[in-house]
Amino acid sequence: MKINLHTHSNNSDGSLSVEDLIRVLQEYRYDLIALTDHDTVSGNELAKEISDISFIEGIEITSYIPSELGLYDSSYGLHMVGLNIETNQMSEEMKQVKEKKQVEFLNVLIRNGYTEEEIEKLINSGVIDLNNRISLADFMVNDGKFSSMEEAVGNFSLSLYAPSITESIEMIHKCGGFAIWAHPYIICKNGDYSITFNEVEKIFEYMVDNGIDGLESYYLQFTYEQQHKLEQLAKKYNKFSSTGTDFHADFNWEYELLKKNTPIDNHFVTQLK
Repeated sequence: MKINLHTHSNNSDGSLSVEDLIRVLQEYRYDLIALTDHDTVSGNELAKEISDISFIEGIEITSYIPSELGLYDSSYGLHMVGLNIETNQMSEEMKQVKEKKQVEFLNVLIRNGYTEEEIEKLINSGVIDLNNRISLADFMVNDGKFSSMEEAVGNFSLSLYAPSITESIEMIHKCGGFAIWAHPYIICKNGDYSITFNEVEKIFEYMVDNGIDGLESYYLQFTYEQQHKLEQLAKKYNKFSSTGTDFHADFNWEYELLKKNTPIDNHFVTQLK
């Protein structure tokens, strides 16, 4: 089989519509695919309807790393893929996350001197988007509230609104899915950061204690050595290994990855199907 359980459409940050994404994946002769847009399941129904490939409903949830873990403060995050989820339930869960984000971002603006009336006018005129911390930070820099984007974005910590690692795992399980840590060597703050295997192992041990189902061991952007270490880590704790390219269709090399034969955890695939 050829599988890809990590792809994106323009419902989040991918470049292709759902229709074009499915067409591309069919052209590259996949047998099993999942749509895992960031913090939304809005494309899953259409993807499942039009796909001639076996399709798994999915999502990629932005999650913060609790300070209690002892590696990072809670402004750092990672991504959790949910596979085989019930999308109506997950849509309700993500609606609550979005509402919390809007409240917290509104509070950030108020703390920095904007009145609710001013904010409402800015939203209605399209000057700011209360869901987008980057656009809000950019606005406040241009408005003279902060001297740099780094300083401004720091006010919109993931821990203000995003679910924690544990909450994301619980959310995915509540929706009947499997919780998989996406691209484990990569975490995020205001950009992407590479971490060591020792750090990966410590974070994964914490996840195991909190019910994680597996790792994206076969993340095809990683080296073979990195993939092998993740595979062994998953086996150590009797967890699944997932496979994906994290396809966004932004670069030619992403299409090259689609040509590759993909490693498979047959037991995991059996559970998904």
